[in-house]
Amino acid sequence: ARCGAEAVVLEVGMGGRLDSTNVCSPLVSVITSISLDHQAQLGNTLALIAREKAGIIKPSRPVVCVSRGEEARAVMIEIARAQSAPLRLIDRDFSVSWRALSPNREYQGCQAEIVFCGDRGRTGNAGDSLLSNPVIGTEPTVWNTRLLGRHQADNIAAALATLDVMRGLGWQLPPDAVRSAIANSHPPARLEVVGYEPLAILDSAHNPASIGAGLQALAEHFPGVPQTIVFAASRDKDWPQMLLQLLQSGTRLVLTAYRENPRALPTEELYAAAKLISVNASAAANCAEIYSALTPADAWSMAQRITPVDELIYATGSFFLAAELLLSFGGKRNFEGT
Repeated sequence: ARCGAEAVVLEVGMGGRLDSTNVCSPLVSVITSISLDHQAQLGNTLALIAREKAGIIKPSRPVVCVSRGEEARAVMIEIARAQSAPLRLIDRDFSVSWRALSPNREYQGCQAEIVFCGDRGRTGNAGDSLLSNPVIGTEPTVWNTRLLGRHQADNIAAALATLDVMRGLGWQLPPDAVRSAIANSHPPARLEVVGYEPLAILDSAHNPASIGAGLQALAEHFPGVPQTIVFAASRDKDWPQMLLQLLQSGTRLVLTAYRENPRALPTEELYAAAKLISVNASAAANCAEIYSALTPADAWSMAQRITPVDELIYATGSFFLAAELLLSFGGKRNFEGT
């Protein structure tokens, strides 16, 4: 309001129904993927978490949702109908396909092919459909992005579907500006390439679902490239499951603890758990080396020393780890080799 903004993208802090951001009356509500996280606050099932997130759906206000799980989708459809809120749902009203392009110094990213099906004039119960004449046609449109990972295609689809809703409500959104924004946007620490020789990637994944998405992205963008993984986690997260996934994927694992947040899991506890899991060769067949380091900066330096230039470093596990690593970089990414 102070800046006179024409539009604001207001991100929910946690859940939705009881979040402080829910005092707003949105032009359009957007709900992305739903996975198990913050269970103590939101519930222990996807349906319960979805119901909390669906709390941002307002009477007669449009909704865009790219959640794919059947439990979550059923909740979204139910609440949208109850609120008479027009719903645009992925794989029903629009769809998206994706293919990876390996990052390099000239261009970092993947290619996402976004296919909007519209609702093709379909009518039905309130909340079933959005526009009888969708602004974006049904022909495939191809979008380039610097974001890594198949899961980002759904996020791009959410953005495009939301812009389509806004156009339908009378907003003037130049197509060239939309294409440029999608091609150039890259939030920090979201599978962010921060260096080369070796390739270095920083991620803020902090639950098993997002860790899985990150590892899948690495496998698809860099098939067969060995990984040195730097990992730290909060004690209140499902860190054993995250650790198991990383042990199954990485060639080397460097464990640490961030220093500026008391929720950090001690390095010794992580290291002991990793060693215990690694006893089972079938569970951790890929990870041959496990190390520990006192601080995130120390862990990063160790990873650089032990990783050949033609392999990659992947740091993940927490926003807090990403923040301390970015601080240790001094805001500078290393694109000149190490």
